Amino acid sequence: MSAINERPDTEEHVDDDARISAAVRALAAGTGLKNADLAPVLNIHRASVFAKLKGETPWKAGEVATLARYFDVPVGDIFDGLGLFRDTKKPHRRTGGASTVGAPSGIRTPDPLIKSQLL
Repeated sequence: MSAINERPDTEEHVDDDARISAAVRALAAGTGLKNADLAPVLNIHRASVFAKLKGETPWKAGEVATLARYFDVPVGDIFDGLGLFRDTKKPHRRTGGASTVGAPSGIRTPDPLIKSQLL
């Protein structure tokens, strides 16, 4: 790598961006937003939003943080892809049920291990 801003195009980074894109699409759909509606939130052109969601352009940490604040979810949930790609045969915690970590008081967040759970 010759420049500081370059990042290796490894499978791990591609998977990270795919998880982030999946989470952003799910959050937008769950709130009734169109993908183009995210452009003013991120202060980028809508074509750039589509490129990020299709995996053509990587996500920046600041963009993920902005979306986490906008959707009122923990930033880790977006980086984790809202659990959409997690191996459900290996639970990540000892207790089941809806997670309340990072959620506002009184609001339940879906358990990412339960794929059929409605919001």
